[in-house]
Amino acid sequence: MSVTLSHDERSHLARALMHLFDQWNLDLDQRVALLDLPDDTKTRTLTRYRNGEPIPEGSDLLVRAKYLLGIQHSLEIALPMNAAIIQAWPTTEIRLCKTAVRSMSCSTMVSMA
Repeated sequence: MSVTLSHDERSHLARALMHLFDQWNLDLDQRVALLDLPDDTKTRTLTRYRNGEPIPEGSDLLVRAKYLLGIQHSLEIALPMNAAIIQAWPTTEIRLCKTAVRSMSCSTMVSMA
């Protein structure tokens, strides 16, 4: 079941996602990988989202944005007093010697259990 978002909602989602990436201190390559954008994506593409260009309706990018913001929300609930851990989480090495960014950007998701 798909929920249709308005232009303004998709614009707000785009700005929130760019703010989240800033909080996580992700570089361009990491942002591109998480959003599954082409490797040759330029900074200006993400700058347009930062400036409020709405994420295209029905796109994989929209789904990924919702998931990433949901992960951030879950981290804030689980670790309300640990902002530093929340900020570092995407790039912190875990048991499988991968960061969350690398795991989430792989075409095959690895079980973290």
